[in-house]
Formats: sequence, structure tokens, C-alpha cells
Amino acid sequence: INKSLYAQIFKYNFGDGTVRTGVASSDIRFAFNSAGIYTIRLEASDVSGKTTTDSFSISVHQKPLAMFRDSIRGAEVLIHNPSQYASTYQWTWGDGQVSISNDMNLSHIYNTTGDFRIRLSAKGEGGCTDTISRSVSINSLVGIEEHYLPEDGFAAYPNPFEHQLNITLKSPGTQKVYVLVTSIEGRIVFQRALTLAVGINQFASDMPELSSGIYKLQIKGSLGNIIYHKTLIHR
Repeated sequence: INKSLYAQIFKYNFGDGTVRTGVASSDIRFAFNSAGIYTIRLEASDVSGKTTTDSFSISVHQKPLAMFRDSIRGAEVLIHNPSQYASTYQWTWGDGQVSISNDMNLSHIYNTTGDFRIRLSAKGEGGCTDTISRSVSINSLVGIEEHYLPEDGFAAYPNPFEHQLNITLKSPGTQKVYVLVTSIEGRIVFQRALTLAVGINQFASDMPELSSGIYKLQIKGSLGNIIYHKTLIHR
């Protein structure tokens, strides 16, 4: 905003090689082509040729560029976020859930089938925001991980589960492990110690009364190290 007094001719030097001259102009808009620190200089002249100058420096940040790719696995959507020039990412999942994550790879699990619109808002250091959205279709809650034993030797099923959870573990030797089920906030809702023998081990656990939602399953070793982990849905 130009607050100069008693001047009729204004010369703006934007510090990037651009110079503009105007007559009796109060305000001017200018967009820089690249990020950086620029010194803007204003020369104000009256009709007699008297000139005064003023200058100030500004920091120009690169505008964020929001983008993401998605893939569906059962009730879970897998996200890859290659956005650029942003420092904060807010995800709106279309099911009432909102999260902030700067991870390049993340996921979200839906509790119901249907069409959901995912929106990403990428905010840059200068406060500018770029937004992109895309719709995904969740056709089945079954099959986050089907009942089979993958190469890593761990399976938990059914998923979604209700009153019982079955766990299959393949162990190279005799060992003691601990099963923990926590809420999404980290509160422990179920725990059990298991002694594994060599080979395939199968266990069935009756689960407590739980609210519908998302839970985390962890299999921990005797030293507290996490051996396996999985996201579960309770109907």
C-alpha cells in the first residue's frame, strides 16, 4: 500500500529486475516468480521533479503444491504424498476424521463402505495453502488381511473382528511373547502372554466388550520389542 503524500509519479523497483512506473497510483500488486528475499524500493516524485525514496525487504516463499496418490486394500486406503514446498499437511478423510501428518506414506481405515472424498491441505512456511481432493470407494470391510499365513509368519483374523480374535504365529524356537490390543489413542484394552513352540502356533482369544472402531494389535517379545503389528477393526 502506497501512503506517499504530495507526489504524482511513482517508480517501483521490486528487487528482481522488474521496475514499474505509475502516475497518481495509491496501490500496486506484484507477483514474484521465485522464492527469495527481495528489497523493494519506491521513488516518489512531484511535478517539480523533487524525489524521495523508501525501501523495505520481504521474504517470498514458494507456493505449496499439493498432490497425492491412493490405492485401496479392503477397508484401508494407502496414501503416497509427494507434495512440495509445504511444512504441514492436513488430511480430511470424508468420514468425519481429520488428521495432520507429514509422513510421505500413510494410511486410513474406514469403518463403513461407501464413497469418501479425501482432501489434502498443504500449508507452506509463508502461510499459503494449496488443496487437492479425490474420491475413493470402499466396497468391503473384509479383507484388510485375509485369513492366511504370509511369509513373515503372522496372521490375525477375522478382521474386522467381533467377539473372538484368532492369531497364528510361526516361531523359529521356543519363546514367550505378549499380545496387546490398544485403542487408537494407545489405551490397552486386551493383553495376554503366549508361549510359542517351534513351528506354527495358533491361539484363539475371547475379546472384551469393545466399542466399534479402530484398534492396534502388537506382538511383543520378552524384552518389549515389537515383533509384529497390525491395524484391526471392531464391528
